[in-house]
Amino acid sequence: MSAKPRRGPPREAADETPHYYGHRERLRRRLIAAGADNLPDYELVEVILFASNPRGDVKPLARICSSGLAASPSC
Repeated sequence: MSAKPRRGPPREAADETPHYYGHRERLRRRLIAAGADNLPDYELVEVILFASNPRGDVKPLARICSSGLAASPSC
């Protein structure tokens, strides 16, 4: 019998930095290095939303917004 996959954030050792630390800076660097054409829509929306919520997680909202963009007839 196989074990069920674990849901939620991964367990981390006490001395490790969580994976999400520095996410905004890494995303900004990718945008500058690769250009907007090489990032998924939700990541571009996420960069825009950084200014509206300087400390919180905007990725879920960015995914919702970008899914609406993909459904629009202008895309």
